[in-house]
Amino acid sequence: MRRGRIPKHRKDLDARRVKVAEYLRDRLSYSEIGKILGISKNAVASDVKKIVANWKEQQKDSYDEHVMIQLGLINEVINKLKNRTKPPKQPPQQPPKQSPQQQTQQKPVAGEVDPYGEQYDLPDLTPPNMS
Repeated sequence: MRRGRIPKHRKDLDARRVKVAEYLRDRLSYSEIGKILGISKNAVASDVKKIVANWKEQQKDSYDEHVMIQLGLINEVINKLKNRTKPPKQPPQQPPKQSPQQQTQQKPVAGEVDPYGEQYDLPDLTPPNMS
């Protein structure tokens, strides 16, 4: 037979555990919590054990949910990559020879198209005139 005051209803027990959790957060000792709530230290310890078990379960569920979301996003990216059509192979074209000075003067052009036909915009990185 259990000793101590056992709440008659589950709601009462849950409400008490919420209070115990709040007092734990406020760093009260088990004795202090017991005195405030009118229960024994052992009842407080039992509540703390249950609270910690519930917190661990919630944390595990949150982590599992996060992992599932991330796996779904990775799967979506993989499917997009699989369904991407590759351009026909063309022999590589040799760009005309340029001097090192000409190579440094080339700027990326906004609106260029990558090999897969997707367009991307590049920001204009030229410094403003300081005159």
